[in-house]
Amino acid sequence: VCVCGCVRVCTCWGLQPEHNVCLSRCRIHQGLDTSAILFLVVVGCLCCYRAVIDGRDGDVLQIAIMDLVGVTQGYLNAMFSSVPGIKVLLVDEATNVIVSTATTQSEIYKQQVFLLDRIESSPRAPMTDAKCVCFLRPVKASVDALCTELQKPAFPAYHVFFSNKLHPEDLQSIAQADTSHLVRDVQEVFADCLPLDPHVFSMEKTGCLRTPTEWHGDALARAVACVTATLRATRTRPLIRFQGSSAACQTLAGRVAEGLDGKPDPSALLLVLDRRCDAITPLCSQWTYQAMAHELLGVGANKYDLSKSPGISRDLETLVLSSVQDEFFASNMYMPFADLIRSVDTLSKQYKATKERQSQLDTLEDMKRFFGNYEAYKAVSGSAAKHVTAVVELKRLAQKHGIVDQVAELENLIVFQGDAGASWKALQALVQDRAIRDIDRVRMCMLFFMRFESKQRAERLADMLAECKVPKRMLGALYALPSYASRSRPERDPSVFKLAGTPAFKSPEESKNMLTEHSPLLGSLLERLQNNALDTESYPYAQQAAQPAKLATIFVFFVGGATYEEAKTVAYFNQHNKIGATALLGGTSLLNFARFCEEVEACKQ
Repeated sequence: VCVCGCVRVCTCWGLQPEHNVCLSRCRIHQGLDTSAILFLVVVGCLCCYRAVIDGRDGDVLQIAIMDLVGVTQGYLNAMFSSVPGIKVLLVDEATNVIVSTATTQSEIYKQQVFLLDRIESSPRAPMTDAKCVCFLRPVKASVDALCTELQKPAFPAYHVFFSNKLHPEDLQSIAQADTSHLVRDVQEVFADCLPLDPHVFSMEKTGCLRTPTEWHGDALARAVACVTATLRATRTRPLIRFQGSSAACQTLAGRVAEGLDGKPDPSALLLVLDRRCDAITPLCSQWTYQAMAHELLGVGANKYDLSKSPGISRDLETLVLSSVQDEFFASNMYMPFADLIRSVDTLSKQYKATKERQSQLDTLEDMKRFFGNYEAYKAVSGSAAKHVTAVVELKRLAQKHGIVDQVAELENLIVFQGDAGASWKALQALVQDRAIRDIDRVRMCMLFFMRFESKQRAERLADMLAECKVPKRMLGALYALPSYASRSRPERDPSVFKLAGTPAFKSPEESKNMLTEHSPLLGSLLERLQNNALDTESYPYAQQAAQPAKLATIFVFFVGGATYEEAKTVAYFNQHNKIGATALLGGTSLLNFARFCEEVEACKQ
């Protein structure tokens, strides 16, 4: 932060002086020596493609696109760079996932972090040559584990970073446990959510609601921490609106509003929604690369399980598909599956051509070229192997289980044609088809109920599924669906189904494709927001509303989980909205159908 308090800059500015434009517009700093600048952990700068706050004649102006992955990486890099020398990183269960999602092991190693371990692991062998960096959530279990570590220290110095605000009593407990005076500093950084993509974040917790109005256990506190940390990390103090028909949304919105200081910025908005306002989107098939992988292979936190794929090699049994770390995935994550197959075929041909060129080692110059290009060749080879393997497995599963044929045809019949009689007949046939996965049979039954709301037929479908020996744990969601679907719908199901064919923030190719015809309700809400036409009765403010302004930043948070179909909608909105706004999507989890069933079962009457 500049000494006058008007400018925030990234620590990397000090290493790259050509980017001192960050200070050039501040009259106070004209001719000021750079040694007068105090650098603190902030969200980054232009030179590292993260958000930056730029001072202009005393005003504060955000000039870069928000990047949640970049923000988290910036915090991690600042943590590591603030501790010179060899380091060990201790994490808890939650921060371990945050670190592994936001960065890679190779990037951590570059920061001289040679070991990553869990804070709970004990006893630990003494390591007198390494300093310890602790990155923990400010919760009792992690604080207690840190206190236990300090009572029998294994390192000569501890630098402690918490992912959110630390309670003063916890700080006192740490001080009392540090009898050897080895804790050098305790800091708060705001990296308390899982950054799945630059515009998508999650707290990765299902079953947050015990009833339609009551939060389960500590889920509310976790959601408040996730949302407030994201707002603080992006230096945003938004107006807050919530779905008026949802008591759970109202509670969360109120708690978040209480936890933020300062006057709200009327150009920023947080919209808190209940998953039950659009229970259709999690039930519809999603046909993009990212969404299909999450549905058929996903295990969470951008990791995918291919261990059951025939003939799979050991090093490809678990894949990481990250839009930040993988250029091909970033370019194709929202591509419809048919186009994705062609794109992967092109990638495979490029790899073969590169391999042929690399294999020509007739002269010393050829050998020199080979070793000079080896790293690039290895990267292309790894990318081709990963994506060809993943897409081939997705195609195999989709064809084997009738997902692109019988399931897609029935889904189209239910959602878009709305013929109850024909849909019922086709659904009975599909339930009896043993080639269809149990999970897809249950999904189509739930979709049928949501479309036609026939409790009698829902009971008959449950009996049919039981006769076909579908596991009882899968039937629980079908039994719980009537109660789940009957509440918290400001947009009743008929209007949601009418939106199914409406191309709100969809590409022209998707609008023409039958398989991608469904549009989430979120697209309609974003369209109304950009037109300043979102009904304040259905979506009231959590605090006294300021004078309306053109929105620059929109945060959307789903209680009950968001979907990758909605993430795609937000990405398209960011590229094509008329007001130049940036939207970010969050949720208590990122749903596939299995996770959605957990939400439905947990949220009972």
